[in-house]
Amino acid sequence: MDLSEFDKTLNYLPEKVKHFDEEAKEDKLANEVEITWKHKYLPISELKYHIREGHELWDEMVAAREQEILEIWMKELKYDSVYFKVIDKKIIEKGKVDKEAHIQDWLKPNETNVLDPTEVEEI
Repeated sequence: MDLSEFDKTLNYLPEKVKHFDEEAKEDKLANEVEITWKHKYLPISELKYHIREGHELWDEMVAAREQEILEIWMKELKYDSVYFKVIDKKIIEKGKVDKEAHIQDWLKPNETNVLDPTEVEEI
């Protein structure tokens, strides 16, 4: 199932948050940003994340939260995390063999182009 059709909105809150600037070695104020994820058509919850504007790890933290939200949505849609996982915004079955090369490996695990034949005397 594809979970990629969602809206991500940023809302700059009026409150300021205090943080320590390592370069200037002083306390500074910055805007707090509320990021909201809402799916366009699935009946799943709208989830939020708060982070300060200009955070050094903005991209990494937002990406980690987005992955976490996708996993929450997967559970809300009644997918069991033992059998399913979210990769590239899609819910996929764990251990499922779906690529043609993998299917051929399962059907013919010891093909001649994979392993050289061994003579009986060598065994």
